[in-house]
Amino acid sequence: MLLGLVFKTERIPQDYQEDIKWYKKAAEQGLPNAQLLLGILYKNRGGVTRNYNYAINWWKKAAEQGVTQAQNNLGWMYEHGQGVQLNFEEAAKWYKKSADQGNTSAQYNLGTMYDKGQGVPQNYVIAYMFYNLAALSGNEQAKTSKDLISRKMTPLQKKKRSI
Repeated sequence: MLLGLVFKTERIPQDYQEDIKWYKKAAEQGLPNAQLLLGILYKNRGGVTRNYNYAINWWKKAAEQGVTQAQNNLGWMYEHGQGVQLNFEEAAKWYKKSADQGNTSAQYNLGTMYDKGQGVPQNYVIAYMFYNLAALSGNEQAKTSKDLISRKMTPLQKKKRSI
């Protein structure tokens, strides 16, 4: 794993096949960050043939160990139907696991699900809450979305969001 990270971060010419060999060894031993990175390589064709099934498989292993980026990535795959059947409920489930651990992207994504009522009941107050959490961490999209959703809210909803 560490050798793979050296190839990735140092100014050494990148040998994807060598990276993948070491990531696989580490991932097969249950190291969650290697599982996450291997999933990223399979999704983005990082020296391997794109394979969404492999990406999802490795991300599930990492997500089950609490890796928030893997949880968020799974949510995205389910939300967009990449490598899996489109499933907003499953997307929201994975986004929530990640958002509850402070992942800013997942907070934004879950806010969007509540905003649109995809996979969860439409709820502007909850959407606002998740947008606000992401905005407080510097997510610019969340700042814009928070302002936009505020305009959709009734006076009662606006009062609830400040409780």
